[in-house]
Amino acid sequence: MIYLALALGLALPRTFDVLPFSGTLAYVPLIPAIAVGETVAGRRPDVTRRWRYLLGATASFAVALVVWRLSHTGAPLCDPHSLVQGHAVWHLLCAVSTAGIFLFYLSEDERPARPSYSSA
Repeated sequence: MIYLALALGLALPRTFDVLPFSGTLAYVPLIPAIAVGETVAGRRPDVTRRWRYLLGATASFAVALVVWRLSHTGAPLCDPHSLVQGHAVWHLLCAVSTAGIFLFYLSEDERPARPSYSSA
């Protein structure tokens, strides 16, 4: 529900060009907030996950953000005549990040709580 509210709250004003700030400024607080929220919500003692997938997704997305920023008009990776476009690299890295998040969620394994045995 929060995702839907954020999507509509940002997409509709952006669609009609009435968003009072750039998309870049929207990413700055939202991405870390969503990452922290997902991490906190996902911390359950009865569920194991392979955190390396999430770390890989985070690294891929961090590199994607740098490439994206350097691909804006006039930036170093903005070359309309180049075979490799910075914006295309951004999309590929975001796809890698999405795959990592998918694998992270897929790796969830619910185990029944183990009984605690104490040696007496």
